Amino acid sequence: MRVGFFNAGANMLNTHRIHIVMIAAVFMLVVVMPVETFHLLAWVVYHTYELLEFILDEVIHHVFETSRHTTQVIVFYLMLGMLSYGLYRLAKLLGAINNRMKTGISGWCAERNKSAISTWKPWMLDKRVRMLCGFTFGGACLALLVF
Repeated sequence: MRVGFFNAGANMLNTHRIHIVMIAAVFMLVVVMPVETFHLLAWVVYHTYELLEFILDEVIHHVFETSRHTTQVIVFYLMLGMLSYGLYRLAKLLGAINNRMKTGISGWCAERNKSAISTWKPWMLDKRVRMLCGFTFGGACLALLVF
């Protein structure tokens, strides 16, 4: 039986791989062209801000028939509110990412400690002492060589 090209599991990337590819693309863009990437980002943010400000300015001016000064004050406070809400959402997102990283790192550390203990435990005391003395002697020789 022939498997079709659009088989759900065969030829399509899952979301985790898509995220990895997107992160790698952004990382490469930032590493390869940092100045141009920053310039492009600043240009997009500035023009998006100006477009949003212009649209809000015109809509409020025509709908409520206010003066230009009053319209600009209203638009300023609307955009300040939108910025505050965006920063609030960003803070919540960064808090969630921080918690996820903490649990991931603590789980990784616990796993590494368990692995180290299981590796270290079966050794006899004389082998442990010889290994520690060897590391100490090697570190002292390296320090003498460097300093």
